[in-house]
Amino acid sequence: MSEPEARMFLEAETSFGLGLLQQLPLNESTIFSPLSIALALSLVHTGAKGNSKQQINSAICKGANDDQLKQHYSFLSSALSSPKNGVQVNIANKAFVNPKFPIKDSFLKAISSSYKADAQNLNFGDAAKSAGVINDFVKTNTKGKISELVKSNDINGDTAIFLVNALYLKADWEHEFRSTSTHDYDFHVKDGVTKKVPFMSENMVFRDYASDDKVQVLSLKYMDNAYRFNIFLPKEKFGLESYIKGLTAQKVQELLKNVKNTAILNLRIPKMKLEKEAKLIDMLKKLGVTDIFSGGADLSEMADAKVRISDATHKAIIESLQHLQQTGCNWNIVIVSRNQSDDLLHSCGGLKSPSSAIFLSSPLYFSSINSSSSFLASSLRSSCVLFCRTAYKIGYWFEDIQSVGDAENSDDADDKH
Repeated sequence: MSEPEARMFLEAETSFGLGLLQQLPLNESTIFSPLSIALALSLVHTGAKGNSKQQINSAICKGANDDQLKQHYSFLSSALSSPKNGVQVNIANKAFVNPKFPIKDSFLKAISSSYKADAQNLNFGDAAKSAGVINDFVKTNTKGKISELVKSNDINGDTAIFLVNALYLKADWEHEFRSTSTHDYDFHVKDGVTKKVPFMSENMVFRDYASDDKVQVLSLKYMDNAYRFNIFLPKEKFGLESYIKGLTAQKVQELLKNVKNTAILNLRIPKMKLEKEAKLIDMLKKLGVTDIFSGGADLSEMADAKVRISDATHKAIIESLQHLQQTGCNWNIVIVSRNQSDDLLHSCGGLKSPSSAIFLSSPLYFSSINSSSSFLASSLRSSCVLFCRTAYKIGYWFEDIQSVGDAENSDDADDKH
């Protein structure tokens, strides 16, 4: 891949993630994976034609042609499944097919070849059993982090196919936080509202850091330095919402490009276990993906029958511990016959300048990234933002993020973790 193409994909993925993030309620905790959502959409892209196909392309890979999009997300599916040095990544795609609606063999072969997506026939007339099979697939491929993506009432006989994407990431910190340095401190949820939550701490350490006039960025490496956990802390206390609203893909990439190991810092970072689920259709429509959810959907490369996406759900979870970080996410798309009725920055009180103290004690934005793409609003690989994973019911599903301010509501992990 040429350097201009690499920049194009990085900015396109970051822009897609920000377009989703900026629609979420930023006054509460949230988590989602733009990459999971994009990978699931790439499966739909394979079965789409005409305007339906072009709208997906413009949303997740603006500037690329159809072949470039397929090659890029096919490469990501393979490359991200081969981590090393204390990082475990599992990406799984699967099509659950209703035999009542013949899905084209050419489509199933295409998603198998490009995205390693398996196919399995299911009797959607037995909704409870079908939901159990799909959820078992999700649970297995997120290492038990997500045990339920669909419910029996999400399934009926008019459902043609479920397209499911599952992602799991487990990564050891390059520099572990000592359990003896984890203590409860005040977390400022908003002006006048404070909660006690456990914080991981380090003093007088060199870490990668960058800043501009509006934000400070702390980049924490995993054992595999291709992956990082990036924290964006607005300099204006409780200024996260206004900062995110004005953020662009170009600015994110510029800040990440400028992080350098030049700062001696005192760090205080909340332990967190965040989980959230969200519906995506309205969010994707605002990003220009509209036809696939309507009677005008052209998914004729997927099925001869007139089908559309009736629902889209995404679910993600992240857990930060002293010695590692774990994330899991799913996206589910549901395709139904067309005649069916329509359905981190923690804002901190004390992040100052380099050679000072970074206390992430108020709302902030965080992202996990890998050098080739955006994973989770939580970790990094050389210069890209990673968000979480997704699954589609043809229909469709999405999940969003839960904020660190709610960390005290989660079970505190064992200090050994």
